[in-house]
Amino acid sequence: ADAVCALMLNTVSCTATFVQDAGLAALTGDDRPVQAMREEFLRRRTLLVEGLRKIPGVTCEMPGGAFYVFPNFSKIEPDDIKLANHILEEGNVAVLGGSTFGPNGKGFIRMSYANSEANLREALARIARALANYKR
Repeated sequence: ADAVCALMLNTVSCTATFVQDAGLAALTGDDRPVQAMREEFLRRRTLLVEGLRKIPGVTCEMPGGAFYVFPNFSKIEPDDIKLANHILEEGNVAVLGGSTFGPNGKGFIRMSYANSEANLREALARIARALANYKR
């Protein structure tokens, strides 16, 4: 109990000065770098969603948050885990099968756009090539 009390005291009630300073800076400081980062992520999101929509059989909604897209690949292959493995093995692009996140994700693939535009363009090209020779 003493160890847990010490942990709680030092992690919750006695926030370190540098953490308090960071919080103050976040609330009152210049947010132009944050806005620039936001705009960059919006560009990347659009690039990835539009690129996925060009791949035959793929549909993709524009996500409203985070830095992931969740395109539907079920017209190509309903087994999202099998397809994610194919994309990794044939296209060298790491994606996650949507069913990893529960049964409603079946047929979907999760992809991150927290990467450079050049890498996202390359990933889209590799995925398209990997799917071009995909056999169900």
